[in-house]
Amino acid sequence: MAERLGLVPSKGGGEAEALLTDGRDVTGFLDALQERSGGNALYTTYLCREVALRPEAVTDAAATVRALPPYRDSLEDYYAHLYETLGAEADVVADIIALLSMPVTREELGQIVPDRGHRIDRALKVLAPVLSERTGQGEVRVYHESFARYLRLGYEDHPDALQSTLALIATWLSGKGLFEDPRAFRRLLRILAEAGRDAEVLSHIGRDFVARAVSAAFPASAIRDNLATGLRCAARSGNWPLVVRCVELARAAQTYEGERFDSVLVDFADVPIALLGAQTIADRLLHDGRTVMPARAGLQMCAALDAAGAVAPWREYMTAFQHEDESDNTSYGEDSDRAVSLAWLRGRLRLSAAYRATAEEGPGQDKLGTPVSLDTIAQRLNEHGDQSVADAVVKALLDTVGTDAVTSLLPRLTAGGPVCLALAEQIAAGVLPGQPGSAAHWARKAAGLGHRPGTVHRLLALGAAADDLPGDLAEDDPQARRDVLLSLTRDIQQERVRWSPEAVARWLDALGLVRPIMHEAR
Repeated sequence: MAERLGLVPSKGGGEAEALLTDGRDVTGFLDALQERSGGNALYTTYLCREVALRPEAVTDAAATVRALPPYRDSLEDYYAHLYETLGAEADVVADIIALLSMPVTREELGQIVPDRGHRIDRALKVLAPVLSERTGQGEVRVYHESFARYLRLGYEDHPDALQSTLALIATWLSGKGLFEDPRAFRRLLRILAEAGRDAEVLSHIGRDFVARAVSAAFPASAIRDNLATGLRCAARSGNWPLVVRCVELARAAQTYEGERFDSVLVDFADVPIALLGAQTIADRLLHDGRTVMPARAGLQMCAALDAAGAVAPWREYMTAFQHEDESDNTSYGEDSDRAVSLAWLRGRLRLSAAYRATAEEGPGQDKLGTPVSLDTIAQRLNEHGDQSVADAVVKALLDTVGTDAVTSLLPRLTAGGPVCLALAEQIAAGVLPGQPGSAAHWARKAAGLGHRPGTVHRLLALGAAADDLPGDLAEDDPQARRDVLLSLTRDIQQERVRWSPEAVARWLDALGLVRPIMHEAR
């Protein structure tokens, strides 16, 4: 532990990396550490953090450790030492952090207890060894739940004091809005229930509770947790109609996740993105760094959010998908597997682009962040490259790597038409600064390299001409084109067409070519 925290030199590392470099200081510190910790791993961690987080303690680390209580079958003496060091005016800071059970910033602690705002910095410094802080976010929370349990013990004989402290937290969370703030949604009802304010809990659970929670993009797991809290409050107060309501609403939440999530929220992800904002949705895909929905659906949501410009939690959901996939024998169907595979590709491209921007490649490089070979992408497009796949791949490459990746992909393809068409449409949409050529240029190139059935109308709209298209659809004689269209029209009216999407695609192509002639004839 001392090596891991950089207190003493590691066996294979240099002494300059450690806070303690003198051999006698290292020996004295390790002896004191063993003496005070009694071999307890958690207390050893705390003692090391006492030195590592306080620069002034490094000058005499052994004395710093020996000044702390020895381990006697529990950490109660050490926790009591910290609590007494805080003093009567700052101990409420520790209580709030423990009762919240979620990360909180210094500024937010000041909002909860404004009259103790001047004591917060000192309190956090005293509590630093038993708190963990999120790097870059300034949020702190209890490092190990045993400290939170210790603080709660002090309230066992003082229920009024507990209710008073919980009221401070509840007031702060209520001000954030139950359906507006993720932490309020996850903690407010529990805090009210713990304070014995059952009627207030139940007042929040109306018949539209699940609908409002879903519209605010909260996961089914968090919705069910709140309903379980409501159920306990309703049972405790003997409100049986609300017991039934909570049970039925919980079933609705389960249906939402188990039966409707993949087919509704993923397919229509643009709706909550437009209503709430892409980054808001992305932030709600994680809770305390953990995924909140099945990995397959989560990957597809990450793809939609990434395409909308949000920072999606790719690494967490890709890791979860790897774990789930190891034991998942379910057959989801070709379309679902394709969507997940394309989402995975976008995630790999995004992580590899981020890795290249922040680190050098090396033997310890994260496998999810390794560069994706264009040869691999080309092989996939050659094997399963319909237009929708090409559209998704090109959009992912442009969003993550850039235009050069798309143009470098073309020579590797046996049929580059779909990729050229996808690139042409992105240029036409005006989303590519400094694009390589016009949309019409790439549309004509797509026609020459071989387009997929059903895409002629898209090529023509981008500036390709009928003469650029190969095959019988590009006959010079207008009457010949009409004859082809009539023949294909008869074909698609046959019952068997339901099993032949290619026939419909060819009919759409013929219609696209004949339509200009029909307009000219009017």
